[in-house]
Parts: sequence; structure tokens; C-alpha cells
Amino acid sequence: MKKMLIILCIAVATSVSAQHQGIQLRTNPLPVLLKESKKKNMPVMIDCQTSWCKPCRWVEANVFPNDTVGAFFNEHFISTSIDMEKGEGIAIAKKYDVHCYPTFLFLDGNGKVIHRFAGVWQTDQIKEFVDLGRTALDATKRYATFDSLFTTRTISASQFIHYLDLRNKTCLQTENVMADYETTMTDLDGPDAWLFLQKVTENPHSRLFQYMLAHQETFGTKHTPDSVDMIIQRVYFNLLNNSIYNNGDSASYFAMRDSIQRLNIPATEKILQKAHLNWYMLTSQWDMLVPAVLAYMERYKASEDAESANNYAWTIYEHSTDRRHLESALIWAQYSISQSPEYYNTDSYAVILYTLGRYQESRTWANISIQLSKELGIDYSETEKVLRNAEQKLQE
Repeated sequence: MKKMLIILCIAVATSVSAQHQGIQLRTNPLPVLLKESKKKNMPVMIDCQTSWCKPCRWVEANVFPNDTVGAFFNEHFISTSIDMEKGEGIAIAKKYDVHCYPTFLFLDGNGKVIHRFAGVWQTDQIKEFVDLGRTALDATKRYATFDSLFTTRTISASQFIHYLDLRNKTCLQTENVMADYETTMTDLDGPDAWLFLQKVTENPHSRLFQYMLAHQETFGTKHTPDSVDMIIQRVYFNLLNNSIYNNGDSASYFAMRDSIQRLNIPATEKILQKAHLNWYMLTSQWDMLVPAVLAYMERYKASEDAESANNYAWTIYEHSTDRRHLESALIWAQYSISQSPEYYNTDSYAVILYTLGRYQESRTWANISIQLSKELGIDYSETEKVLRNAEQKLQE
């Protein structure tokens, strides 16, 4: 299967009565809770949810009622759940830039954000949710601390990267803050600049990126030529990929391809070839996609990570019945597993094995995928179907 991203949304329970051990969700208006917060010096935790969000229901049923979660949050926070599309929630969503669900806001008594997070977790949800609360209470880790460092221009590159991660995890824009931070950098050859280039830089027209291009040989000597090439490849691939998904029209995409081709940057052909796979998928040119994926992976498989190798394998499985193609896809799924065995690539491997008639191996890998899914609390019903089908074939 293709690796699925956790969907952000949420909708939480009404109120947990005093006799239950889970989180006690208050139903008072936010101004009342903030007044109490200031009096007790106890932050307010808002579960920002909507009526249509399925992950909210999951959190409501599986996290909020938990004894461990309740014990921690009832001791340290005044908790509430507010629908962001109704009543006071509409103004709250606008004021605090809530754009995805679930978003958990932590406010002090003055209504200032001290920490924020969006989404749900794939692994130990109870521990992660309690850890979220601990982070909100820790002045060295919470969002407000890094936001203040950024605002006062006293933030280091490593701190800024963590700040960007916090913003990304709560669906806040990052493009403007990246550009703003870069303008404050003075030592373009220093360690902070290099860390920024490796972890953050996305804009090929930025001052720092253009400086690196102009001094490419120097950067290559100071670090390594390959590390410089990887930055250049990432930036231009993302630029080309964004033109595919943001514009979606052939004119802008091919104009961008021509521009990158003329730049004669390192690994130009790899960048163009990989981006073109996404173009074929976006435009549903499946007859063109299959041979293009085969050609790309034949040449560049070793440079792909586990997730992309698996996704290419799954793409072939979905759009080709040619046994030769499926044998290649099986190799890539196996390569993905060799990099990092996960529920999604072991599932792919089991499915492709089944399609190729290798039922014994398919059963083995379906069981492995199911076990990995159970450990993460992920739905494995589709893999169970593969397992049942493989077992049935073996009994025939």
C-alpha cells in the first residue's frame, strides 16, 4: 500500500463527569475558563474540533477517557473541547490561526498561546498525549519560547529549525518566517548557514542559496561535493514539483522544466525524470507512467528512500498486469523493506507476492504486516484479506 498520512481533523466529547477518570472537559465559555486559569495559574487546554472530523472521534473514544491522561491533565490543565465552526469557536479559530484538526491549543490566563500541536499519533497515543502536556508546561520546549526567540531575533539556526517543525506540526505557514530569518543571517559561510541550507532552504532565488551556488566549489571543499549537490537537487526538484501540484497546467510545468534544463545544475536529468513521474500521475497518463517508473528505478533506485521506493512499487502494481513489471515492483518493495520494514511496505510486498502466485511467501509477509499494524494501532483489514486469500490458495 502507499504510506498514508495521518489526516488532521477532530470532534470531541461533551463533558466527562467527575466520577470518570478521563479528562474532565469543561463546557464554560472560554473567557470564564481564562479567568479561572489566571486565578489558579493553570493553563487552559482547548481541543479544537469540528463535527465532521473522524480522528476527533477516535481521540474522544480512545485517549480522553484514559486514566493516565485524565490524571495528568486534570491536575495540570483546565480542559475544554470547542467546535471551531460553531459559536465562539469561529472567532477562536480565526484568532489563533487554527486551520487543521485536531489542534490542541494551550493558553495562559491572558489568552496567550504557550503551546500548540495538530494531529494524532501513530504509535503510543496515550504516552504521546501526556508528553504533549508535559511539553506545554516546559518553558524550554514549548512553542511560545521559540516564537519569542524568533520575534526578538535571538534564535539560533538549530532553534529556528525546531521552531519551523513546531509550526509545521500545527499547520502554520512557514514560508514567510523562513525568508524573514534568512535576512538576519550575516555569516553565509558559517555553521548556521550550512545547517539552514541542509534542513530548511527551499527558495532557489534566496540570498543564501544563490551565495552557495556562486561558491559551490568552496562549499564542496569545506563540506563535500555530494552534500552540496543534494541540496541543489532537493531545492530544484521541489520547485518543479510545486509547479505541478500548485498550477496543474502543462504550460507552467513545461516552462519550469525548460528553465531548470537551461540552468545545467547537478543531476538535472534525475530531477526532471523524477518530477515527470508525478506529472504522469497527476494527468492520469498511466500508459506512460509505468515505463517511466521502470526506467527511473532502474537507474536511480539506490538513491531512493524506503517510502518512495515502496510508492513506485505500488504504483506499478496498481497500473500494470505485466508479470515483468510486477517482478520489478517486487524488487523495489523488497528494497524498501531492506531500508526500513514498516506496515505499508510489508503489505505491498505481500500483495505483489500474491499477485505473482507466490502464496506461501505472501502469507508470511501478510502476517508480518498485520503484526506491525497491530503495534501501531493501524487498520489492517485489507492485509487480512490478502492473508485469507493466500491461505485459501494454499489449501486448494
